[in-house]
Amino acid sequence: MLFTVPTVVTGMKRFKGDVDGKNYDTTKVYIEESFASDNANGRGFATSEYAAGKSELFESLQKSSFPLHADVTFETVTNGKTSQTFVRKIVPKLAQVNAKA
Repeated sequence: MLFTVPTVVTGMKRFKGDVDGKNYDTTKVYIEESFASDNANGRGFATSEYAAGKSELFESLQKSSFPLHADVTFETVTNGKTSQTFVRKIVPKLAQVNAKA
């Protein structure tokens, strides 16, 4: 299931290299999320980590300034027992892109 949400991307991290003869190419995206309103011990926002596949997504946004206001497309998949959510696309808000031009 794909869904798109306006949110704040606080950062990204990639690893592209070789470890013990095995090639890796991964990206993690860090997204601002609010604490539950009924959480008596948490207020404001935290950052959650999402896998985002290979480093192409990182490369497409590496010149962006963070935090980045964007429309983020997520994909939730399941193996029938557990679900995982991945970031599939990040589209910066137009106003933020134009401000940098």
